[in-house]
Amino acid sequence: MSESKKNKGQFKKGHIVSAETRKKLSESIKKWHKIHEHPKGMLGKYNLHSKEWNEKISKSLKGRKFSDKLKKKLALAHKGKKLSEETKKLMSLQRRGRSNYWLRGRKRQQEVKEKISKKLKGKSHSEEHNKNVSESLKKISEKLSIRHKELWQNPKYRKAMIENTIKANHVKPNKKEQLLNNLIQTYFPNQFIYSGDGKVVFPCGCPDFWNINGLKKAINLNGLYWHLWKLQKEENPSLIKEDIEIEDKEKYKQYGIDLLVIWEDELKNKEQLIEKIRGFINE
Repeated sequence: MSESKKNKGQFKKGHIVSAETRKKLSESIKKWHKIHEHPKGMLGKYNLHSKEWNEKISKSLKGRKFSDKLKKKLALAHKGKKLSEETKKLMSLQRRGRSNYWLRGRKRQQEVKEKISKKLKGKSHSEEHNKNVSESLKKISEKLSIRHKELWQNPKYRKAMIENTIKANHVKPNKKEQLLNNLIQTYFPNQFIYSGDGKVVFPCGCPDFWNINGLKKAINLNGLYWHLWKLQKEENPSLIKEDIEIEDKEKYKQYGIDLLVIWEDELKNKEQLIEKIRGFINE
């Protein structure tokens, strides 16, 4: 190898470049990158990498763990470094929708947890902060409510939600429903099945008992607390059983279903209840 080739590029060793020259070099490189595509895959104006380049880098770094020495070296290199507003905006755009992504899957040590706990103990937020949080949560809640109402209009979504709720709660016939079911199966065999566990679901609701002889008839057993007293207390003190029955029957009538409403206190009078169910079947 010739001496000239050996020494090529070595004239810059130890050479101190002034701040002004560095600034000029930086600006000229930035200008060039704004209008040219980088040969290694960086794109246009903000030196963002292409999708192919990102995938290539991602594959090469997958499963790679940085040593503590390298981590410290990188931390020191970035210490005190101030980012421009432009860079901050770009970083914000890249992280959008990736809330606390750097903490995902990371387990904190007990010592760290205790430190954080001690630091936050007794700390109270200002009234303004609490008000802002409250308002933002209220807005989120309103948006979710509107979205849920929109989805609820979809019969498939409504049916799926009811079925999933029933399954999640492991719904089984309660004591009063068992009592009514025994009475129905004894005096009206092969007429109704218990369907309160999600066997039969309509957009208007999930009936407690459903007719299996081709008649579009359903029976609901209403508890006094949930279906009457609670509503009287929270919504309308003058509400009576008949009001609830009319409303429930109208909901089912929209789908061509006849509904019989039985109240839990009616279970005490067996004879009257049998006659009520018989009359409903023969209507």
